[in-house]
Amino acid sequence: MIDDALLTLALSPILVPQGIYTKKVTPKLPEPEGSREGILGNGEPLRILILGDSAAAGVGVDSQNDALLGQLVSKLSQYRAIEWRLLAETGLKTSEMLERLHALEAFKTDVVITSLGVNDITGGTRLKHWLEQQRELKLLLQDKFQARHIFLSSVPPMHE
Repeated sequence: MIDDALLTLALSPILVPQGIYTKKVTPKLPEPEGSREGILGNGEPLRILILGDSAAAGVGVDSQNDALLGQLVSKLSQYRAIEWRLLAETGLKTSEMLERLHALEAFKTDVVITSLGVNDITGGTRLKHWLEQQRELKLLLQDKFQARHIFLSSVPPMHE
């Protein structure tokens, strides 16, 4: 069986121009306007942290109210006081998120939702290395930020 690296090298005269063209014509959508942290609702507090790339940042909608963050806060604040924080940026890789989290001052969070992986794939991060980074991320969230629940979103079916 042909090694993936060898196959990629053999196909590079086709893949490189396709990649350059795709990157050139793919539109860069803006991140939505709106607060990236706050408190809403009454009752027992629930602290939510959303981390990630463009999907977590809400690219594709006009307002954070319509993004994942806004939808969660809107629904959950009917039952609890929701304290939220969004740390997300278009193009972010797992390694960059780890750097940002290491640089942050510790704070306590109950629930963390992550959306990371697409930029790792498109940026050529090897699966083994990405999985190691995901393990490091989980441990950092538990140890430094006392995360009780961590939800990792799956990478979308990019082949489609």
